[in-house]
Amino acid sequence: MELANFTTGNFHLLSYCMPGISNLHKEFGFKCTTDYYPNVDILGSRTNKLLLPAFKVDCSYLYGESYVFMSCTDRCRRAVCPIKSPLTYKSCPAHQRRRIYSLVNGDYLTLVSAYREEFRVTNMFECRNYQCIPYSKVCDLVDDCGDGSDEDGCKNNFVCNKNHSTFPRSYIPISKFCDGVFDCIDLSDECNVDCRKDVIAGYILKASSWIIGLSAVLLNTIIIFKSLKLLRTTKNKVTLTNRVFIILISVGDWAVGGYLLAISVVDAYYSHQYCSHQREWLVSSLCSVFGVVSTIGSQMSLFAMTLLSISRLQSVKKQLVTSIDASRKYYVLMMLQVLVIVGVATAIAMIPLIGAFEDLFANSLYYKDSSLFKGLMTKQQLLSIISNYYGNMRKSDKQLSWRELRFFISSMFTKNYGSVRDSVHNFYGNDAVCLFKFFVTGTDPQRQYTWAVLTINFFCFIVITISYVWVNLISVRSASALGRGSSAHTYTSRRNKKLSQKISMIIATDFCCWVPFITISCLHTASVIDATQWYSIFSIIILPINSVINPILYDDTVNSICTSFWRKATSTFRKNGSPSNSQANKTEDIAINEIKTVGSFQSQRM
Repeated sequence: MELANFTTGNFHLLSYCMPGISNLHKEFGFKCTTDYYPNVDILGSRTNKLLLPAFKVDCSYLYGESYVFMSCTDRCRRAVCPIKSPLTYKSCPAHQRRRIYSLVNGDYLTLVSAYREEFRVTNMFECRNYQCIPYSKVCDLVDDCGDGSDEDGCKNNFVCNKNHSTFPRSYIPISKFCDGVFDCIDLSDECNVDCRKDVIAGYILKASSWIIGLSAVLLNTIIIFKSLKLLRTTKNKVTLTNRVFIILISVGDWAVGGYLLAISVVDAYYSHQYCSHQREWLVSSLCSVFGVVSTIGSQMSLFAMTLLSISRLQSVKKQLVTSIDASRKYYVLMMLQVLVIVGVATAIAMIPLIGAFEDLFANSLYYKDSSLFKGLMTKQQLLSIISNYYGNMRKSDKQLSWRELRFFISSMFTKNYGSVRDSVHNFYGNDAVCLFKFFVTGTDPQRQYTWAVLTINFFCFIVITISYVWVNLISVRSASALGRGSSAHTYTSRRNKKLSQKISMIIATDFCCWVPFITISCLHTASVIDATQWYSIFSIIILPINSVINPILYDDTVNSICTSFWRKATSTFRKNGSPSNSQANKTEDIAINEIKTVGSFQSQRM
């Protein structure tokens, strides 16, 4: 039988054929064999019956005598026997007084200790310094020999501080190598060629960050300047509402694009040296600023799109005419809506950084100037240190506040040592890209806040979808009120087709952005999948892509510029002009007049 561990996303064998349940291997299709330990013929010694797998296994999770036996009997994959040579009569002279030299299989010597009426085999490992230790202390993550020879060559460990003169060598399980957590004081388990950590991982994501960031900044800059210029001369309600909300959407998307460019610059600055500076970056104020800017931008854009969809639905339902001027009261109302959108978006972004909520949003503490604390220290780790120093604590890690932990830690040091300064690893430092912490687990204290924000965003998506579907239905009904075959009906049908296409694009892009993201967040919280490795993809591509699409969907400026450029580029290849254009424009003018005469439907441009 075999047991598996999926905690790191890999399939690892932990244990195999066990007495009492070994018959289950038939049900699972695994084969077990019988062997004896020690597997040698020594006069008078007793052996133990073992049930072992009949195939080679991963021994990186075995230690001591188990690792030695499995690797030296060629039962391991990618593992070398740590015993380089058998014992001789000169080996281990001072290890045991009562010992007997005995031939094993008539070939080599071993040590057999006499215990009353039986003999016990003493399996000893000879170190390079001629000291001897039992097999149980070989490959056990501890330098028992004193010269490291009992751990050298073992495939179940990683050597820390190997090239560091300040700190002594230490050993960690190989499973902790490149696992995203610093276990070595010299950071060698994470900062190496094999792990290769960057702010933005992979050339595809690096290129995407630059492209999406530049596109979002450029396109939204065009929309912002054009809308601000037209806003000065705008007096009617419908147009004013559209332009104000479009400006808010563009400002929010511009902020997201600026965030991507900023994080790309940081990635280029650190390059492949990021790992050594990872902890300083995650607790830095600049990382928090990036997180706040991206959150304000995305939330402001989403809230503005939601209110714009509601406003357009109301205008279509009430058949508002675009010539109605906005009153002073309406200007005040629009200003209040702008302040509410900006205020709510800013509050969502800033709440995780407020000191009063530190126990909810702080992830860990970082002690930069102290070598006594390794990596980013969580509450559990600090409580373990405090308990070893002060004795058992009455409060658990969940009951102790960060303020209390700081007090206990600082009280451990005398004035001669100096003060111990810490930096808070906050909400936005959960990943190198410094984004809002959307992927939370069931034990994260900030999970309620994260899910409250995700619920709000999903509700906004539902409102946008319902509003634009309703607008489309009303537009279709308005076309049926016009007589078939008339120029007004032809124009309205053509316009409704374009409107339906644009509405479909708005809904589809919002769906592809938020629904998969919220679904993945749910599965991650429920521990169904580990989505941590996908965080960069969502933060660099999926969430910010709307910042590039929105300027095209919500305003015709970019489309007009592209169309104008295309016409100029292709005009040189045309021999004759198209006489049908003027006729089409004339027909469209007649259609508009007919629509005004019917008066059954009047809609602002999308």
